[in-house]
Amino acid sequence: MTNYEMALELLNRGMADKHHTFNDTGYLIIDLGGPYGGYISPNDKNVEITKYNEHIGYGVIDMDKMAVHDTANRFELPIEKYVNHSAKCVDERPVIKNRRGR
Repeated sequence: MTNYEMALELLNRGMADKHHTFNDTGYLIIDLGGPYGGYISPNDKNVEITKYNEHIGYGVIDMDKMAVHDTANRFELPIEKYVNHSAKCVDERPVIKNRRGR
């Protein structure tokens, strides 16, 4: 099974998400905890690992350990349940009372 096929399985489990360009590129996002993230497209052999959205290396998915191993054997990052942190628009602005209770 390729890394992309494993990433699709993670997507089905709710452990990955579609990138906003998914319809055009097929990119998937994997949450690797804290500032770390993984990106992979159908054309990629390995997962691109980023820290604060800056490339730091490539890795392979290990479904048994639920982790991504760096291809240079420097580190192993656990795969976490994906949480979307993007800001969304709200339908209605919430009412916030001031300090005087008005």
